[in-house]
Amino acid sequence: MNRIFGVILVVLGTLFLLGKFHIDLFEMFWPSLLIAAGVYLIYKSTRRSSSGHVHVEAFGGSKRACLTGNIRGSNYSYFINDTDLDLTGVELQPGDNHMRVSTFIGDIRLTIPKDAAVRAHASNFIGDVFLFDKSFGGFITSCEDKTPNFDSAEKRLIINCSSFIGDIKVYQ
Repeated sequence: MNRIFGVILVVLGTLFLLGKFHIDLFEMFWPSLLIAAGVYLIYKSTRRSSSGHVHVEAFGGSKRACLTGNIRGSNYSYFINDTDLDLTGVELQPGDNHMRVSTFIGDIRLTIPKDAAVRAHASNFIGDVFLFDKSFGGFITSCEDKTPNFDSAEKRLIINCSSFIGDIKVYQ
């Protein structure tokens, strides 16, 4: 059902946008928003979680959560939202523990345990990225960093963060 509704939004937004050949940001805002919402719904309807928790939310302001337990295969997706996740209480399983956090518009902040072996990949279109103690540019950024103990650790956390517009911060 979400896929059909997403396709309808993309088609309507595209038709409205094609009717506007002169550039007026206000007139392009609503069709662009419809297209983005439709693409988001189509994308979400095709994603599957390998295991673990899946959290998807369209709108919401700001979300702060202290996560505990097993997070292997977790996906946290937001449309317009700031996200602040505290991972200091999570329980990593032996091997690779994958986690994905994404937002269309909004900042992502992740706090990870001091001794955790982590590899973090972050990408965004507009915004700054801070991975551990390094910072990266502010426009079309894709970067990766890892803690010194990552390669030799028995329990590893692999984080993938993405945002279209917003800052991404991963720190210990």
